[in-house]
Amino acid sequence: MTHSFSRRVFGLGSFAGALTVALPVKAADDTAKAPVQDGKSAQRTICYIGGYTKHGPPGGNGEGISVFEMNQKTGTLTSLTTFTDIASPSYITLSPDKRFLYAVSEINDFDTAHSGSVTAFLVDQATGGLKKLNTVASGGADPAHLSVHPSGRFVMVANYTGGTIGIIHVLADGSLGRMTDLIHNSGPRMPDRAADNPPGNFAVSTIPPRIRI
Repeated sequence: MTHSFSRRVFGLGSFAGALTVALPVKAADDTAKAPVQDGKSAQRTICYIGGYTKHGPPGGNGEGISVFEMNQKTGTLTSLTTFTDIASPSYITLSPDKRFLYAVSEINDFDTAHSGSVTAFLVDQATGGLKKLNTVASGGADPAHLSVHPSGRFVMVANYTGGTIGIIHVLADGSLGRMTDLIHNSGPRMPDRAADNPPGNFAVSTIPPRIRI
């Protein structure tokens, strides 16, 4: 596996994506009820952190997607679990209803087309744990960004090195279906090193100035 040492890798290191979600407290059985505070069900704040693993850009030492619970009063994080069956989840995001989590794998060898990948997870609303649903190709090398349509029916993935943007259909169960559109960059490439780089900045630019959609 090969990677260019880009400004993105230099800046992010092995720690890349993080997000938090407030989950309602679930009762241990159907007869009990969650505690109520100020007329509302109690909430747990769950934090998801992804980053580069050994299967990814140089220097990655992450293990996958780590799940923490945050104490809402002190901000203290308590480790709950780490989902390790994923390579370099450098960007993660939630569906609008917070039932599903989607993560890129910033790699370039998912398939014979040298693509990265996108993985869908079901979020356990009681524990915050993740259940892997499926993984699909991202349509280009080294995906670096994800967003979910407000309807929850589509995921957009941007491929950093591949220079493409893909739209992936989300199925009813939250898993990922077929790619409905793949847009290739058609603009000119920027120079490898900007002429106005400040002294000592040796970052290599791999991002075109625009993507026409």
